[in-house]
Amino acid sequence: MDKSCDMQIGDQYSCENCAFEMEVIVPCDVCDEGRIMCPCCGENMHPKE
Repeated sequence: MDKSCDMQIGDQYSCENCAFEMEVIVPCDVCDEGRIMCPCCGENMHPKE
């Protein structure tokens, strides 16, 4: 079953746990069901508002 991903190049993501921020460079490189994990603490990151 194909899953679509709304992650776009240039999207800004931030971690609510440790405040780490990153910009998406390669969509779905670390995508797991639409989630992106923080490389610092391992928590789910969320798109910045």
